[in-house]
Order: sequence, then structure tokens, then C-alpha cells
Amino acid sequence: MRYLRTIGAAVALCLSSQAYAMTMTQEKPQGTTPVLLLQGSIVEGDYKQFLTISNSVAKAYPNTKPYVYLNSSGGKVYDASKIATVLRDHTVMVDSGKKCLSACFILFAAGKNRFIGKGANIGVHSTYNGVSRVEDVESQGATVDMSRRLTEYGVTPYIIGKLVTTGYSDMYYLSEADLLAMRVTILDGKTTTAPPPSASSSDEWRDGVSWGFLILFGIIAAVNRYKKWQNNNA
Repeated sequence: MRYLRTIGAAVALCLSSQAYAMTMTQEKPQGTTPVLLLQGSIVEGDYKQFLTISNSVAKAYPNTKPYVYLNSSGGKVYDASKIATVLRDHTVMVDSGKKCLSACFILFAAGKNRFIGKGANIGVHSTYNGVSRVEDVESQGATVDMSRRLTEYGVTPYIIGKLVTTGYSDMYYLSEADLLAMRVTILDGKTTTAPPPSASSSDEWRDGVSWGFLILFGIIAAVNRYKKWQNNNA
């Protein structure tokens, strides 16, 4: 994720202007499994904070991965992406009435097992430059890099398409069909279906072409939004 490394401190994925660090607390265990609650805006340095609390939990509960509950409107792409790499073998949860928006979606998508409670909100949009607060060329590159990583996490091309084409001042909220397509368990009696059959070579080729068009369309849309912003501020 070249862009995320080079401009991680500048690119944001949040609607909020708050700069408070994400609150990370160890909650009451569920049976023998520890529970972590991550809530608030994701800011620079939160990855280090997450490693600290994760290491503390690991010492208290060796060989047991904690359940991770999320409640966040988003924040810094770089720290969110780094935390996500740790969550690849964790169970993640967004409780009823809570939210996981923007950069928080990277954390949710990274989870090995994903659950949401009824009424939880999961939303995505494109990135913007946290310094100039516009959608420039660098933030467009970050959106593309992030989209590729989310694809590795099993996010569908349709959701990726919504992410890259939804401007940072808007939000696309995932539908129940979107969530089930990325194998999220919805805790209201509805669960994911069996995994689909393996794609044939022709299916893989067609998916690759679709993915390419989605990215191209997203970049064009972002460029047009940037030009409109420039004209309005000329």
C-alpha cells in the first residue's frame, strides 16, 4: 500500500474533525474469551496504542484471541490499515445501534469472523486529504490502494465500487444483502449462506475486468469532484 505508507498521516477517511485518540478498553470476558472495545476516531498513533493493549491481553489470555467490538466514525487510513493487519485472525463485532464507518470499515473487513447486531450501521466512502481537506491525486491513490487491500479481505466488487464512487462528504451504508455477500453474520436470526463454488477461469477473468472498470470509474468520479471543487474555489 504505497500511498498509505507515504501519506498516511495526511489522508483521512472520516466525516468528523475531532482529533481525539480512539478509546481502547478491555471489557468483561465472554466466557473464557477476552473482549476489547475500540471506539471513537482513529488518529495517528492509535496503532501503537492498539499493540500495547493487545500485548497486555495476550499475556493475560495466552493462545486466545479477543473478540473486538467496534464503534467508530472513521479516521486515519494508515493507522486503521495497520490495526487491520492484526485483526486478520480475530472475531470483530459491531453491536446493535453502533456504527463502523469510513476507515473503521477497514478494521471490520479484516476480521476473520464478522458479526453485527440488528440496527448497526456500516458505511464507506472515498478518502480525502486530511491537511487540505480535498480529494486530491494522492488521496485518490490511497483509495485505490485501500480498495485492493479490502478485496484481499473478501469485500465484494460492488461494495468496492460504492467506496470509490462515493465522495468523502457522503456515505454509502451497506445493505443486508451487501453484508451477507461478504459473509457477515447478522445477529437477528439471519446468517450467511454456504460459500459459493470456486470461480472458473472465465469467471476470474470477468471479475478482473469488472474490477478494473470499477477502479477506473472511481478515479474519474474523484477527479471530476476535485475539478468541481477547484472551480467553486477559483
